[in-house]
Amino acid sequence: MLPLDERKAKQAPEEPSPSARPEDLFASVEIPKPAESMPESAMSPEQPSTIASQEKHTVASKPFPLPTSDNLHTTTVVPKDRLLQDIESAMEEDLKDVYAHLPTHRQKTFRSQGERAAQTIRVLVSSTKVHTRKIFQIILDWLKLIPGVSRFFLEQEAKIKTDKILLAAEEERRRGTIT
Repeated sequence: MLPLDERKAKQAPEEPSPSARPEDLFASVEIPKPAESMPESAMSPEQPSTIASQEKHTVASKPFPLPTSDNLHTTTVVPKDRLLQDIESAMEEDLKDVYAHLPTHRQKTFRSQGERAAQTIRVLVSSTKVHTRKIFQIILDWLKLIPGVSRFFLEQEAKIKTDKILLAAEEERRRGTIT
C-alpha cells in the first residue's frame, strides 16, 4: 500500500501558481525532435522503417472527426409495422406525380410532414376511440403543403385517404395486432 503522501500526489496533480510563466510550466516537458533534424550519418539502416512505422501509428491514431451538420443529426431506423405501412401507402396513393413536380426543398418538408402525420395517425388509430375528424384534419393539413391545388380537391382527397386508413385499421383490429 502506498503511503498517504504518495496517494495524494497521484490523486491531485499540483496546480501551477498564477504567477508562473508559461515557459516555466512546460520546461519539464520533453518534446521529441523530428527525424529530419538528425544528421544522415547518425541514422542507421533500420531507422527509416522505424520512422515509417511510427508515422503509420500516428496516422492511425488520429482523433475522432469533429461533428458536422451531416453527422450531428443521426436518426435510428425503426422497423415499421404493417399498420404504419398501410397508413403511409394510403397517404401517398395518387400523389407520386405531384411529389415528383415539387421543388426539392418542398419535397423534403412534404415527406417529413407526411411521416409525422402517419405516426400521429398511427397513435390515433391505435387508441380505443378512433377520432376520424382528427385524422381527416391531419391529412388535410398535410395535403395543404401542395401549392396551387383547390381546397375542395384537397378535402375530397383527405376524405378518401381517411376512409382507406380506417379500413386498414379495422383490418388490423380483426387480426388482433392493435386493440
